[in-house]
Formats: sequence, C-alpha cells, structure tokens
Amino acid sequence: IGISYYTLMSISYVLDVYWEKNDACKNPLKMLLFTSFFPQITQGPISNYNQLSTQLFSHHKFDYNNWVYGVQRMIWGFFKKMVIADTLSPYVKDVFANYSSYSGITTLIGAFMYSVQIYADFSGYMDIMCGFCETLGIRLRENFDRPYFSKSIAEYWRRWHISLGDWFKKYIYYPIGMSNWSRKIAYNIKEKHGKRLSDTIPATIALVVVWLATGLWHGASWAYIVWGLVNGLFII
Repeated sequence: IGISYYTLMSISYVLDVYWEKNDACKNPLKMLLFTSFFPQITQGPISNYNQLSTQLFSHHKFDYNNWVYGVQRMIWGFFKKMVIADTLSPYVKDVFANYSSYSGITTLIGAFMYSVQIYADFSGYMDIMCGFCETLGIRLRENFDRPYFSKSIAEYWRRWHISLGDWFKKYIYYPIGMSNWSRKIAYNIKEKHGKRLSDTIPATIALVVVWLATGLWHGASWAYIVWGLVNGLFII
C-alpha cells in the first residue's frame, strides 16, 4: 500500500516545518492531498512539501502539449514494464530458482537480464506515473538518470532512485554529519590525528547509518542489511 513512501514524505514535511524550512499547512484537506497523492504513493518518487504543494494547490487548465507528451511517456513506460520487464521475468525467476541446474554462462546471462528487468520495471512505472501527472499539468521529479552508464558506485546511486538518495542525504546524512556529537568527535580527532582523518570519520559514520537504513528500507531482513552495508563499504 506504499506505506514506506507515505511515511518518508510525512517525515520530511514534519522535519521541514520543525526546521522552519516551510510553514505548516493549516488545511487538513490540502495536507491529505499532499500525503496521499496516489500516483507516487506506491513506488515514488518521494516529493517534499515545497516541491509538490505549489502544483497541487494551483489552478490547472487543459494543455494539449502536456497531454500529448504525458500520453507518449505513459506508452513508453507501459512498453518498458509490460513488454521488456514482464517478458524477462519468467526467465529470470527460473534461473534464480534453479541456478544449480544451469551452466555458469546461463546464470551470468540471467543475472544480466535481471538488471535489465528491474530497471525496465521500476523506470517504466516512473514513466507511467510522471506521464499521467503531466496530463494533469503536474510535474513529478525525475527518479532515474541513465544509472547503468555511471562510472562508480557512488555516481550510480546518485542516478538510481534519485529522490530516495536525496531523502537519505537530507534527513539522515547531513543531520548526523552536522550534529553536536559528530562535531565533537571531529574536533577530538583533529587535535590528535589531523584534519583529513577528522573529516573522514564523521562522514564514514553517517554513511554507515545511511546505508544501514537503505537496506532496512528495501526489506527487513539480514540479506538487505548486508546488501546496504556492502554498497556503503564500496562508497566509503
């Protein structure tokens, strides 16, 4: 039911109000519209209040160009989801479920096909939702920027599920890195070991927490926790 996206959007709103980055919404119906805007509630993107509220609460007139562009993008999204992702899905599931029965090259191809499938599935959904919102005159933020052409793990995660990465950076990474205890640790390290290490250790602590949270967000199991920490280790 998309509770993870609803929760993150609600947390960002509460924190932005607490940090006085935006005013509190006094209209319960407008607040309900922001938190439950259905196109993005199941797979994102994660919008903050300032990004989305001005569009939701404005008057919109029918725009032919927006409608044509939105429908074209929805068709492209349905193609990626229903033609590419759903066609590859049975093959990928069979290889992953019976990998011991296949040769190494077949398993490798299956892993590669999974990468194509998950991208076509997720980005296809984004195209459908962003295209639909475009027909209404609402522009959601983009969530992908050709991530498989990245040159590093860090760049990859800046270009895959962009809104989630931005959320973790804004509401977990920076608060930890700028906290009083983090500054105190950095000061003590700087006094004994120099500035370079004093900059590295607090950032590393913040990254570990971010990637632990990223793993838990994807699934509450040790597999996802390890997956998150391995990604964080590569980036660190």
